[in-house]
Amino acid sequence: MELSRLETVSPALAARILSASPDSARQFAFQAAELACAAVRLDDPAVLEALAVGTRGRLPSPGAIEETSRLCADFEQAYFEALATSGPGVGGDDAGMLRSFALARAASAVVMAARADAHEAAIEAAYETWTVTDDLDGLEDLASRLL
Repeated sequence: MELSRLETVSPALAARILSASPDSARQFAFQAAELACAAVRLDDPAVLEALAVGTRGRLPSPGAIEETSRLCADFEQAYFEALATSGPGVGGDDAGMLRSFALARAASAVVMAARADAHEAAIEAAYETWTVTDDLDGLEDLASRLL
């Protein structure tokens, strides 16, 4: 059986998510995504709409998720473009590159939180949030409160 990305970082958190009810897993997914967005100050209206709806226990509109997916793709494109011109010995805008990466991961956390399967949504949103925040303890605290 293939491990999820989160299981490679925290098998215990992944197991806790998988043992939760679908409603609890979904709530966790959106609150984790909210942490990621707050960490990078991602305040696009579509993202905020998706988070507001998701943290109230409903799935966001397809339009909000499509717009958030588009934002994610734009941030990823900016990251890869910056990566091509940044790095050791290349010069470029390393801070901008890292910011684009973090914004892409935060937007992705929101998109992942809206996946059809609540447990998969929570696992993937948690992983994306971890890549942004590097705060596994914060995610485990959130899980302790919600799962």
